Amino acid sequence: MKHIAVIAIVTTLLLACAEKKTPQIKPDVDQFFQVYETYLLLAESKALTDSQKTAILDSALAAHTMTAAQFDTTLNYLASHPREFYEQFRTFSKALEDTLEQSPAD
Repeated sequence: MKHIAVIAIVTTLLLACAEKKTPQIKPDVDQFFQVYETYLLLAESKALTDSQKTAILDSALAAHTMTAAQFDTTLNYLASHPREFYEQFRTFSKALEDTLEQSPAD
């Protein structure tokens, strides 16, 4: 009888451990636009290859400690919340203009 109880407890524990759910990634709109701004500033050249653009995006993500999954989740979130995207984009666009105006001319 003890063996059955031990087997039942071990089985229950194994099943509980196996059912751990991956924590859901939450969108971070502010961080998304920080990454996007860094990407735009680094990728000003129109002659970049796709692999160079990917490397620049990876650098921007690393600079803002955002994962590609968080970036994609936020992008999908913004796509399904167009009003919030529009408001955030207006703020981002103004901030980017200010940054570019303060940059020395090439």
